[in-house]
Amino acid sequence: MKRIALTVCTIAAALLLTSSKPVRVACIGDSITYGVGVSDRDSDSYPSVLGKMLGNGYEVRNFGFSARVMCDSGDHPYMAEDMYSEVKAYLPDIVTIMLGTNDTKPWNFKDGASLAEYENCYLRMVDELKALPSHPRIYVCNPVPIFENSYGIRDSIATRHFVPVIRKVAARKWLDLVDTYSPLDGRNDLFPDGVHPNEAGAKLIAQTIFDAFSRRADTGKPARRVLFIGDSITDDDWGKADGKPTAKRQNYDMNHIYGHGYVFEIAVQTQSKHPEKRYTFYNRGISGN
Repeated sequence: MKRIALTVCTIAAALLLTSSKPVRVACIGDSITYGVGVSDRDSDSYPSVLGKMLGNGYEVRNFGFSARVMCDSGDHPYMAEDMYSEVKAYLPDIVTIMLGTNDTKPWNFKDGASLAEYENCYLRMVDELKALPSHPRIYVCNPVPIFENSYGIRDSIATRHFVPVIRKVAARKWLDLVDTYSPLDGRNDLFPDGVHPNEAGAKLIAQTIFDAFSRRADTGKPARRVLFIGDSITDDDWGKADGKPTAKRQNYDMNHIYGHGYVFEIAVQTQSKHPEKRYTFYNRGISGN
């Protein structure tokens, strides 16, 4: 039975990769996605580089729009643009979202109400994309670091306020969260104007997203994913549950994503000894089950 199941999966994967219809990837974002900061956006923007990394069988489209924000009350809301309608008409199989940098401007972010609106608008975008006939897998990306408060953009607002909201959205909707902040943190050499990455920075963003795709087997290559199922011995407070329902625990607290027991020990030892294999571990133990 296992051999039959594996054969079916292999055939399905082969059909996906050899189909005349490419896997469509839509990259939603602002000027950083668009490619401001690189000499040739058609070649060096991160969606273009991602397309090269994914290779044949994939079609990556850049839906970046400079100065756009997530919030409806902001100066240039993304969802009010024709481009957002174009994203939906494209019927993507995979979507990446990187919006929030311009929401940090003083005239866009004023108080907690702005933060609540950001979360609500993010959830609405996700729901609308999920409802598409293509039912795309959605990857939500943290804003990249900002090294100068140019154009009114503030890194402290993004990291202190928006990144936690993005994590909440990912947890609530069971989305893949891509940390595009950490790989670029401290790399001000890759941001000539302090805001927009150059070609090397765009390539690093593309690599980070590609790695996230790989963990989900969205690159057509086998993913090394290990799933733990069990009771309280396995659970051991993964995601810092604190009484929260299981559906809200993933990505709730990334510092406790494995729990504190044997799953944590296995994950740490394996990832430290074999980082090149890019293992991803998932703890789904639930106490009392």
